[in-house]
Amino acid sequence: MLRVIDTETCGLQGGIVEIASIDIVDGRITNPMSHLVRPDRPITPQAMAIHRITEEMVADKPWIEEIIPYYLGSPWYVAHNASFDRRV
Repeated sequence: MLRVIDTETCGLQGGIVEIASIDIVDGRITNPMSHLVRPDRPITPQAMAIHRITEEMVADKPWIEEIIPYYLGSPWYVAHNASFDRRV
C-alpha cells in the first residue's frame, strides 16, 4: 500500500489548514480522506488565494494533533513537494 498525502498551509512558514490522502492498493485508489484543521497561526492572504480555505472554515476544526492518527499506518508515503510538507 502507498499512501499519497498532501497538505494545505497558512503560508510558506507552515501551519496546516488541510490534510488529505488516498491509498493505492494493487493499483487501485482506496480510502480517500480529507480533514480541515484548525491552524496554529493566521492564514496569509496569499495562501487563501491559492487554496480558498478561510479562517472561518477552520475556526472550529480539530487541531492537527487530533487528526494525524487517521493518516498513520502505511508502510510507504508519497507526497508532492515533500520537503515543504515535512517542515510543516
